[in-house]
Amino acid sequence: MSATYSARHLGFETRNEMQFEPLEYKLRVGRLQQEMRDRRLDAALIDESEASAYLFGIDPHLTKYRAGMITASGEAFFVLRELDADAATWVGDIVGYSDWDDPVDVLLHKIRKAGLSNARIGIDLASHAMTVQTYHRLCQGLPRASFVDLDGLVWRMRLVKSEAELVKLRKAGEIADAAVSSIFAAARSGMTERDLNALACDAIIRNGGDEGFPGTVAVRKLAASGCPPGGARRAAVASQEVVNVEVISRHQGYAARIMRMMALGEVSDKLKSLTQKMCGLQDKQMRMIRPGVAAGEIDRILRDGALTAGIRKSYASVTGYTLGHYPDRAVRVSDFTRVFSPGADWTLEEGMVFHLCAAANGCGIGETVAVSVDGCERLTKLDRELFEAPLPAWCNWPGS
Repeated sequence: MSATYSARHLGFETRNEMQFEPLEYKLRVGRLQQEMRDRRLDAALIDESEASAYLFGIDPHLTKYRAGMITASGEAFFVLRELDADAATWVGDIVGYSDWDDPVDVLLHKIRKAGLSNARIGIDLASHAMTVQTYHRLCQGLPRASFVDLDGLVWRMRLVKSEAELVKLRKAGEIADAAVSSIFAAARSGMTERDLNALACDAIIRNGGDEGFPGTVAVRKLAASGCPPGGARRAAVASQEVVNVEVISRHQGYAARIMRMMALGEVSDKLKSLTQKMCGLQDKQMRMIRPGVAAGEIDRILRDGALTAGIRKSYASVTGYTLGHYPDRAVRVSDFTRVFSPGADWTLEEGMVFHLCAAANGCGIGETVAVSVDGCERLTKLDRELFEAPLPAWCNWPGS
């Protein structure tokens, strides 16, 4: 099958201010090409934001449809708005269209021009960009082509991080630590959750984190007996309460997460004990993490431990999930490609990165960790404890 691209043949001659060196993308695309050959695919259509960023270095918004295509032989092109056509990418064949053009028509024209009208084309049927309408139009516009579900292929490719990706994730972890520290250093009784949220957002940006990510920080005000929903409420944080902070920091798209708590004023021995138990169980998880270990075993440590200790009556949530690149306009706020759950039947590999999260009765502790050849590498390194504000800073007790 002949192609008529003007693109470089995966030459990767220029960096164009891309986030990674050209070789990083070349290796990723090479892995995709091998999978395509194994599945007898002529080309793969990539339109999910995370997959697009991973393979092309392009993270375009979805104001209008946009997609890239890579063939099994190595040719590539990307179709997107003319306004976004200066994207920093290794792809030489960028097809920009006017805002009044129909993007699917432009894509169909490009596919036909590329000689792919009769091709077996891989697509991601779970992609948020691939609407039912777009899928039907592709099928109608290319009646002799065969569309084959990639079945989460690129999401699985993204599970094991390269050293270049880990560098960004380590920096994201440092930023998350700094953000939580900023909250706890500056928080005062009478502040609202919105005020605390602003402190974290400011710290993330000042320390080199990305801006503009919706839901960067979730701040929850906790009573010692429960865990009510957060959401940057306007109600003031008062003495004798606990502030539970979950920071989501991104550095050049790569995200770290951390959960910590601070008690305002006197804290009960029961809550201190609960925090220690949850931290202890999660510490056991981290000691167990290493390549080749079954994910279900990691989950069982915390889940069964919390139920056996009586600190939770039921445990319907996962105890950890995948971390990595999150686009600027993320639809998924959490990546559940791999999770620690009772039915997890996969094993840990070197280079995987996760958010370990534990919560019970108002106690929340969370860590970003990477699986290394030596075991577990903590990427968030703030002290694992219940933080306590000095009493003089909270002198607004009733009657004071």
